[in-house]
Amino acid sequence: MWFSKVPGYLFDKQRTPYLTEAKNLTLAQSQYELVAYGIFVASLYGIIALAATLTFLDNNNFKAPEESTFNLPGKAVRVEMHKILEKLYNDKIILDHGVKVAKELAYVLSGGDTTTDKVLSEDDLFKLELDSFMKLIEMKKTQERIKHTLATGKPLVN
Repeated sequence: MWFSKVPGYLFDKQRTPYLTEAKNLTLAQSQYELVAYGIFVASLYGIIALAATLTFLDNNNFKAPEESTFNLPGKAVRVEMHKILEKLYNDKIILDHGVKVAKELAYVLSGGDTTTDKVLSEDDLFKLELDSFMKLIEMKKTQERIKHTLATGKPLVN
């Protein structure tokens, strides 16, 4: 097996664009080529990491960024978002489940049940996003979308 021929389709330009042409290599030769390519890529990452580290160490004035805060409008803007979604649904651009997904997204992007007077942290937005995701992932149609996309590489509109 070690010296058997490697099929040319493994080096298809569409699937592996870093290899330029189909080669008649033994398994040992192809593994050597892929390992060499991996070492090359790892070296690039090492150089980038070293440059970032040196930049960090040279910068004596470095301060960690402050946590971002947000003042989002909540329901005030979500009503407008829902009107847009109704139009998209009526024009048959999105279907039933698409509306449900978009409404969850609108809930997250608007800040949930908030007003512009409240200050939201990144953690607050993360919690909103996680809660919406957990609601959606329990739905059968969301699971169908995920399965279809993983199997075909294309989104399912349902």
